[in-house]
Amino acid sequence: MYLLSAALAGTVELPPAVLGGAPIGAAHPADAALVVANEDYAFLPDVPFAGHDGDAMADVLVSTRGIAPDRVRVLHGANREQVLEAFDAAAALVTDGTLWVYWSGHGAGSPTSAEPLLVGDDAKREATVFTARSVSVEELRARAGGRDLVVVVDACFTGVGRSGEVLVPGARFVVPAWATAAPAHQLVVTGAGPDQVAGSYPAAEHGLFTWLFAGGIRGWADGAHDGVRDGTVTGTELDTWITRSLAILQVHDQAPVWHGALDRVLVAGDALERPPDLRLLPRPGAAPSPVMGPAPAPELLVKRLPGTWVLGDTPTTSLEVRSLAAKDPEGAVAVRRARMVPWGIGTAAAIGIEGLLVGAVMVPISFSSDFAETPQEERFYRNFGLGGLAVAGAMGGWEVWLASRLRHHRADLAEAATRTLANGG
Repeated sequence: MYLLSAALAGTVELPPAVLGGAPIGAAHPADAALVVANEDYAFLPDVPFAGHDGDAMADVLVSTRGIAPDRVRVLHGANREQVLEAFDAAAALVTDGTLWVYWSGHGAGSPTSAEPLLVGDDAKREATVFTARSVSVEELRARAGGRDLVVVVDACFTGVGRSGEVLVPGARFVVPAWATAAPAHQLVVTGAGPDQVAGSYPAAEHGLFTWLFAGGIRGWADGAHDGVRDGTVTGTELDTWITRSLAILQVHDQAPVWHGALDRVLVAGDALERPPDLRLLPRPGAAPSPVMGPAPAPELLVKRLPGTWVLGDTPTTSLEVRSLAAKDPEGAVAVRRARMVPWGIGTAAAIGIEGLLVGAVMVPISFSSDFAETPQEERFYRNFGLGGLAVAGAMGGWEVWLASRLRHHRADLAEAATRTLANGG
């Protein structure tokens, strides 16, 4: 019933935020994380919303995974050397915990090894330099050594950007492949298959995969696999949640790829969020419309032009317009008011002219010794004349206000007459 009423009302809910106000999960003080958000590239197309992605993932890792804020490093724009330096620093903090790595930016397949590459923000539009200015996922896995590692990548590896832009015109990137299978202590997930595009979700201002992943970590994925919410989110539940969500959002050309054991618990907490109803959210690529606005007013068939009325393009009389408007309940009120306003304008004009004449006569007389023979008479004539001028000014202001009301009433007459004609009157 809610869906039907929402459809009839023309409402579409906005995607819930995945940044800020996240639930508190069990603390993992031994963990550390590196978050890289490459939105602005020097030579390649930018990656829309990558900055938002990085902020959201950093927030989720702190508030829901329970990593200490000073153990989460966020890079908004980084090249190969900066990524490796930050990765090694984060890895040095981890002994018994888990090292988390998140990437939002461009990806590509290495033309030499076919390894998935994470492209630094200074890579040029030449396929030959991508390997030199990028970091491969395999390289990060090797540098992690025996540490427990989770790598989350929201990037395409097909040589196009998040919005479909070609990174290097004329270049043909290989389909990336993994050199080795991920061991049990490593989990790597990419937001799209090797020959797919990891798209954006403009309504949420995030990458689609990141929005679903971050929301899933916040608790949306709890119980997705078996229907039982137990206060934990595993890799299996997260995979099920994202796959099902993509289908509901009618995204059929993107599917995340997981490498490693999916049965590990990623987050745990007593206040994990419940998922939103995805059926009420805008589809990726569709602009959100929270509430349908009022229907536009019909085009006026009757209009007031300077000095005359027109019906369509044909001149008509004021009597005909008022006759049509009087058939409409609101128009009948406008007819009465429109008739009264000219009388008010005439009255104000007459009183104003009278006051102006009084002022024009009395003020000069107050300065004439022939009429104002004493100081008392001088003050009387001057005050009487100034009073007349004040009345003239007040009447002038009243006339201006009445004239604006007359324009308003004439607009009401035009709308009422138009409604009458539209209803066959």
